[in-house]
Amino acid sequence: MKRARLFLLVLAIAAAVVLSACGAESTDSDDTTKSSESGDKGNATDKQAGTNETTPGTNETTPGADEPTPTASVSINATAKGSVFTDYNGKTVDEIVENIQKIRTIDKDDTMENYGERFDYAPDTPSIEKQFTHNATYYWQSGKDGATEYVPLITIHCRTGEDDKFQLDEGSSASIMIEFKDKETAMAVYDRVCALLQAEHGEIKDDGTFEPWNPIDNRDDESWQTVYGARHIGLHWPSETNDHYEMYTMINLRAATK
Repeated sequence: MKRARLFLLVLAIAAAVVLSACGAESTDSDDTTKSSESGDKGNATDKQAGTNETTPGTNETTPGADEPTPTASVSINATAKGSVFTDYNGKTVDEIVENIQKIRTIDKDDTMENYGERFDYAPDTPSIEKQFTHNATYYWQSGKDGATEYVPLITIHCRTGEDDKFQLDEGSSASIMIEFKDKETAMAVYDRVCALLQAEHGEIKDDGTFEPWNPIDNRDDESWQTVYGARHIGLHWPSETNDHYEMYTMINLRAATK
């Protein structure tokens, strides 16, 4: 049953990627232009998004509150082999957000084939398609040692070169699903990822300051969704078919600088 649900999710992610790519190529509407610009600014500001990670427990990501403002560029370490954990049980919000940052960081030598080496527990054989959707999807049945709080699915959407290495552009993204048991942790991680997305969704004004665009934010009792142009995050409460708090996000890939 879970394999069937993951397969359906992969199809949904692929459809979302195709739709967002088509929207990015159109120049007939202001909204589409903004979506395209947000991707350009995202690549320029994703190196600053880490500044939002050091203040857990704040309400800085709530729509209407003071929004995070990118500051000077910071160095981004390449993700070391085996350094991304797959057992989320007992992990702090800071640790989980840092893990998400490692998931979306791409080094100059990374390929769809070797991307899975960054995890402490190898994913199943990935599904790789380089010509049309430019997607590589990685699956897990559980976290390390059978952990029940884990990432069951990650899809990397990015073009590759003749050498098979990733070629990041404004359309490059990571789609990540995380299964939580603890409600408070799930909601706190949701807010922190919102801050990362918000910091990459806006524009640099003439005076050099960053002006974020307001997201579309819907938070019902059992389903949250916040949309930042072509990027988004959602959180579903447990149901009859899934006993976890299930968070999913599509977030920009970022390039390692060292």
